[in-house]
Amino acid sequence: MSREVSRAGIIVAADSGMALLRKMGIVPDVLLGDFDSLDQSAVRDAEMAGVLVLRFPVEKDKTDTELALDFLLERGFDEARLVGALGGPRLDHQLSNIFLLEKYIKQGLRVTIVDPEAFIAVLAGHDPRWRWIDVPGGKGDWVSLFPVTELVTGVTLQDLKFPLRDATLHRGSTLSVSNQVSGPHPRVELRVGTLLLVMTAGRTRCW
Repeated sequence: MSREVSRAGIIVAADSGMALLRKMGIVPDVLLGDFDSLDQSAVRDAEMAGVLVLRFPVEKDKTDTELALDFLLERGFDEARLVGALGGPRLDHQLSNIFLLEKYIKQGLRVTIVDPEAFIAVLAGHDPRWRWIDVPGGKGDWVSLFPVTELVTGVTLQDLKFPLRDATLHRGSTLSVSNQVSGPHPRVELRVGTLLLVMTAGRTRCW
């Protein structure tokens, strides 16, 4: 994941995300949160290193991750990658991070979640930029698609074991679960609706 972070145009650490960056020897551009799960010495070290530190109250209406994405959206970014969003023990936090993907793509910010063994992205037909994605996996990696809207139409899959062309997917159906990358240029496209893509590594690696 250090390679993923090092390629970023701006690095925003959300609370305990700072501890992950310290292990990788990376200094973020921004550190924000209520700091209820981060040692205060790490906050002081960040301030001394010139990191922009934004403090929020513990009792607030948004998670630290959502605050970080708001920060990026307000500054005009249109893509963001979440690293470490699935690494904690709390399922509620993992689910809330996944649901954020739909919220922000509606506002023009495509968010993807990058984990050592998973890659999660969202496609949306309302914006031509987000109607397709080149899947970053290799042969044998698992790809599952989950319609977020009631219907997703115009779904076309390239270089996946079970291809689709101009198909319609229904929310709640398992038709598009457990596909696999089968060629060198896997791609997913749609025309209308919102679709969640979950890739699971067939072999342990970071994307």
